[in-house]
Amino acid sequence: MINILKIAIGAFLIVLIGGAGNLSVIHVNGGKMPVLAGKGYRADHDDRHTDFTERTRLPLLADRFTFSNASERNVYSIGDLVMFFGAFGLVMSALMAALLLVAEKIGVRLVMQAPSPGKIRW
Repeated sequence: MINILKIAIGAFLIVLIGGAGNLSVIHVNGGKMPVLAGKGYRADHDDRHTDFTERTRLPLLADRFTFSNASERNVYSIGDLVMFFGAFGLVMSALMAALLLVAEKIGVRLVMQAPSPGKIRW
């Protein structure tokens, strides 16, 4: 259970790092998240976003990635992707903890152990 707690803490720290990246780019750009032009989003319809220009500060952290259809709901920043990765880790650690608790209640002992490199056969 201790190892699962370490995974959850690490995942939470990853979420915090992604959030800090988003807050940083928003702070240095006047309280608005810059969105890279041509990504299917018009910043003039939203008071939380602004267009990405040559004056954009911390441009690497701006909303610039699209997935599936290019719409306003599908434009992400590096900070968003880092937070999604951390959130996945949090969910997985919670599921592992729940699995271990249920197994303990019904009297099953689960052992999670990585195989040694010599025992992996292809």
